[in-house]
This record gives sequence, structure tokens and C-alpha cells, in this order.
Amino acid sequence: MRRILADLDEADALVSQRSQTVSGVLRVLATPVLASVLVAPIVPRLTARHAALRVEVDVESYAVPSVEEHDVALFAVEGNIDTGLIARRIASGVSALVASPAYLQRSGLPSGPEDLTHHQCLRYRPPGQHAHAWTLWRQDQADVVSRVIVEPVACSNHVEALLRMVLDGGGILAVSLDLVAHRLASGELVRVLDGWVTAQWSLYAALPSRRHLPARTQAFLDELALQSAALLQQDR
Repeated sequence: MRRILADLDEADALVSQRSQTVSGVLRVLATPVLASVLVAPIVPRLTARHAALRVEVDVESYAVPSVEEHDVALFAVEGNIDTGLIARRIASGVSALVASPAYLQRSGLPSGPEDLTHHQCLRYRPPGQHAHAWTLWRQDQADVVSRVIVEPVACSNHVEALLRMVLDGGGILAVSLDLVAHRLASGELVRVLDGWVTAQWSLYAALPSRRHLPARTQAFLDELALQSAALLQQDR
């Protein structure tokens, strides 16, 4: 009996050790901008640290992801939205207006939200939705709100395409400040209407199950949290 119990203990220890090994194929789903800014930088770190790990990254545009065929699916939402998914919140932040120095030199700097109607505005259009009016509020006074209806000169469901337009002097864009923190620091972009924000957002990692996470999924989530924190630090 003691020998059987010892064998069982050894088997349990072996299973536990294997469950903690970061190996196998990790399947990640992300939107284009999240794949570029968050996923791409951490994959080399993971694969260098864990020789038995392989990563597959699927990139799609979506509002709410489908997680059935993936270990992790990343998505960002504005405000508090119940998606019905099993998800962990990774980070949160705000979006605000930005433009290139060349555009502002050519068109002038808005002094208030109402001036946006006289500017070239670029709008992000979520999949399956229409671009709505901009609602802005003071970052330090949430009760000070301004709603501005603008006719955008360009819309897209691809954030990186819109960023390219802004960098090339195409107009004013509402975008996550964490996403463009390095460009604001370098002077490539300038914040417009400083102190006003256009959205509060949260980044989530959707998971296929509430059950025990594979070690490879947990390792990815840990790196994702570090990468998100690094971006948030850039915006300080």
C-alpha cells in the first residue's frame, strides 16, 4: 500500500510539474493595433524564455471577439460594457485628440471643442457601427461636457491607418493616449485641447474557460500586463 501511495504521489508531482511547464501552442487573437503594440513586442520575449513554446497570432478587426478557437483574445471597450465573455481586465486609460505639428501650423490650434467643426477630423469607426458625434469632457471635471457634431474627412476601422493619416498632417484624431505616448514625447504628435478627453477605455483578455489556465496562457498574461504597464508609464 505504501508503495502504491508513493507511486501516486510521484505521478501527481509529475503532472503538477508538467502543468507548470510553458510549452505547446499558444493561440492569440487580437485587433491590428493590439497585435502591433502589445502582442508583437512580447512574443520574442516569451519564445526566448520558453524554448518549447510556439505562438500563433491571428489578427482581425472586431468589436467583441470570438474565443472558441483561441487561448486568449484581446479587446478594448469604452466605458463599462457587459460582453458576456470570461475576461480579465488588463489595463485602462483615456482617449484624447491629437494632431501633427504640420497640420496645426497650417490650420491653427482649436481653443475649445466648438472649434472642431472648422477642422479636418478623422474618425475611428468600430466594425458594424457608424461614427458618432464627439463627446468631450474635462479630465479634472467630469461634469463639464461638450458634444460636437463633426463631418469627418475620413473614417476607418483600422487605427494604424488613421494614425498614418494624422502623422502625415491629415487632421485631428481621437486616440488612446497610451497608444501614442511615444509620439507625443518625441513631438511627432501634439495633444489638441489639452485637459479634454473623448473616452475612457479598458483592455481585456478574453479566455475560453474559467478552469485552470495552462502555464503558457498565464505566462502570456503576465507579459501582457508588463507591456501594458510600460505603455501606461510612457503616458505619465
